[in-house]
Amino acid sequence: MSLFVALFVFQASAQQEFPVLINEIYATDSNDWIELYNGGDYDIDLATEDFRLYKSVSSSPSLLMRIGNAADGSYPRGTMIKSKGYYLIVRDDASENIKDVADAICTKDSFTWGEDGYTLYLGNNAITNAHDPDIVDMVRFGYVDETDSAPKIVEDKSIGRLGGISTNDNSEDFSLQNPTPGEENEEFIEEEEEEEEAEEKEIPEPAKIYSDKIRLNELLPNPEKGDEEYIELYNAGSAQEDLFGWTLHDGSKSGEYKFAEHVIIGAQDFLVLLKNVFDFALNNSGKETVTLRDAAGKIVSEVSYSGSKKGVSYNSDGTVWRWSKFLTPGKENIFNSQPYGKIKIPKDVYEKVYADFSVGTGDADGDTVKVTWDFGDKHKSYLAKTRHKYLKKGTYNGSVKLSDGNEDVVHEFIIKVEEIPHPKVRITFVNANPKGSDTKNETITVENKSKKKINLNGWSIATGWKKFANHPIKEDVEIKKNKAKEITREVSSFTLNNKKDKIELRYPDGKVAYSVKYKKEDGIEEGEVYRKIKGGWEWYQSQKSIKFIKSIKQSVEIDITSNSSLVTENSVIKSSVSEMQEDVDSSLISEFPVTGSLVTEIPVEVEVENKFITLNNELVEIELLKVNPRVLGVESVREVDGQYLLTPEIPEQEHYAVVFLKSISLKMNSKLNSLLNYFFK
Repeated sequence: MSLFVALFVFQASAQQEFPVLINEIYATDSNDWIELYNGGDYDIDLATEDFRLYKSVSSSPSLLMRIGNAADGSYPRGTMIKSKGYYLIVRDDASENIKDVADAICTKDSFTWGEDGYTLYLGNNAITNAHDPDIVDMVRFGYVDETDSAPKIVEDKSIGRLGGISTNDNSEDFSLQNPTPGEENEEFIEEEEEEEEAEEKEIPEPAKIYSDKIRLNELLPNPEKGDEEYIELYNAGSAQEDLFGWTLHDGSKSGEYKFAEHVIIGAQDFLVLLKNVFDFALNNSGKETVTLRDAAGKIVSEVSYSGSKKGVSYNSDGTVWRWSKFLTPGKENIFNSQPYGKIKIPKDVYEKVYADFSVGTGDADGDTVKVTWDFGDKHKSYLAKTRHKYLKKGTYNGSVKLSDGNEDVVHEFIIKVEEIPHPKVRITFVNANPKGSDTKNETITVENKSKKKINLNGWSIATGWKKFANHPIKEDVEIKKNKAKEITREVSSFTLNNKKDKIELRYPDGKVAYSVKYKKEDGIEEGEVYRKIKGGWEWYQSQKSIKFIKSIKQSVEIDITSNSSLVTENSVIKSSVSEMQEDVDSSLISEFPVTGSLVTEIPVEVEVENKFITLNNELVEIELLKVNPRVLGVESVREVDGQYLLTPEIPEQEHYAVVFLKSISLKMNSKLNSLLNYFFK
């Protein structure tokens, strides 16, 4: 209760501080205007005091004009209202005789109102509601069910304030008058008394009901040379309709066509209106809105479009509107096939890092499809496969438009741009001079030391010595936590020098994630690998001879601590894996199936000279330096073409199927010879 009283007192004080009132309102056509009156003893600068005009129907007040603001209008007579003087504000499309006497001309489209059901506000600051303390004056008019409303404005009349004073009751303060813009209001005009009720009351005619089945169906805004713009209507109803009194409008203030004659559109039929009939132009560029109203002024059909292509019409299929190169005035609409595309949007996008976007396009009609990317940050691209760099974090609403020259298909997407992470990684192997082709076999092994799976797509490998060449990783390379993967030239086009090189693994933002360098003046031997060990790096030679050892039926131990050839039970595999874990990172060790004394496909490399056992993911290698093949139980180790085999040699025999076929062939030849001898003897 106290809040209401305080607000009321404050509003009253605002009215007392500024003796400027809304004095007269005219609201019947484009000559709408408002007249203010200063009843005070001093001049007031309306711009300096931030006077504003607002209007409302049932919602919150909306701004009409900020007096003195160049964005809202022009002020041919300045912004000062004299003591006991008037200040006339008109809209910019008013007649010249009204504008000639105006103090201010408002250029805002919103400077208009109807003849009833409106409230106009005058304030000296922004107004947000009907009880705002900055309201200096307000006039309600045309509210027939309310007692404090000024009368409805009728044609050629205005509502004017009586005596230039306010009693805070619009019904007492205003009356209908002859318009006097910029001058003193005329005396009160008595409204005609109601005639005595007729003996027999006239029964009003029922309001006519108009069809709601008439719709806009096809528009041709931008015809080819020799053709003419047209608007097509379609009657989807089951009865014909007389369009007398109906109107067509475009988005401009003056664009209107009224059916002044009785024009009949049949049921399930079309009506085509050429431009020489409706006499307003449909926009070729920018936004355009076409509206069909019935004779009562109700909107029956409406459609909007933005921009139009030459020789292409805008058509309704009963649900949505689409562009089509097939013009069908007076006929059922025909649509061409829409362009289509498979869109690839990056999942992880980081600020200041290029992200890859692509779309594969097609069109069933064989039309050429043009692509327009809008990345949502005021940047665009016209390539099907493109890259884009977002400079700031945030969420962006993007789109890609596919256009076949007739119709546009727009796919929208949301991109979340985040700060780029820097997971912990390291390089563990450098294979700069592999056996065979360098192009195919050069590799760099990267280990993921972070707690999450990473993808190296977008990272890069830089190589060089004094100057670096950067080689982006162009494909997905996913590495699980505490695992490693080899990077090949297939995903990053790096080259490694066989004497010296520096290698940098770089994050997508260019920062170095890990670096390593090597230098060997006499050159790297073929097959020699640079690997990371505890406390540093070392070179080791990888010699590959035996690819797989399968089905070893007895336990074998290779003693690498002496020249002994003794064999002990069930120790070789466990011992080898244990020693490997000391020298090779755990992420590079594969698991082996070991059950009792049976071992299958063991990828092992033994280097007696260096006395360590390493594991290679592809090949099994055994090299026994200065050791001759020895007897292992009842079987011997034998050498064939540099390969050491643990099984006895078995004489080569033909496959049983080959033997069977040879036998059948001999028998068939014998029978065939017998038959030939019988018939030709």
